[in-house]
Amino acid sequence: MELKLKRKTLKITLDETIYDVRFPTVQEVKGLQELGDKNQKDFAPTLNFLDSLGLPKDVCMGMEPNMILEVIHTLSGEKKR
Repeated sequence: MELKLKRKTLKITLDETIYDVRFPTVQEVKGLQELGDKNQKDFAPTLNFLDSLGLPKDVCMGMEPNMILEVIHTLSGEKKR
């Protein structure tokens, strides 16, 4: 038996520009959770997190908050509510 795994990417189209964003590792998600637990009102860790995955901070700053939430939920595998 053999199991082959391939890392996934998410193509995000914002207006006319396409961004290839890679899915985070367990370690990256854990780090973000720890930062979020320390200061829930600071948006910087989320922006840094998305930037490290391929979605630039300046692009994130120009997005609507619900768009950021949708990206985070998609990357984390959570279903929309």
